Amino acid sequence: MKLIWPKGVRAKLWVKHRVRPKEVEEALQDPRRRVRRAEKAKRQGKKGFRRYQTVGRTHSGRLLSVYSEPTPEGLMIISAYDADEKAWRFYTRR
Repeated sequence: MKLIWPKGVRAKLWVKHRVRPKEVEEALQDPRRRVRRAEKAKRQGKKGFRRYQTVGRTHSGRLLSVYSEPTPEGLMIISAYDADEKAWRFYTRR
């Protein structure tokens, strides 16, 4: 799937979270990744709000939470950062 990077997102990921675009790609390709509808989207209850959280590992072993939204053109990356405790539990739960 093609990744779509809105203007400024790549720079924000590095400056704010020290996440590289390649790490986002690796986390999304992790065969053990877990995907769920983003909590904020659930709480807001917006119809048609299709934001998802993917929790996956990079090749170096870093566990990332990647937030994205599917579009007709591909997967739009919203944000990505190191997984918090809740995301760790979600990833390790099988």
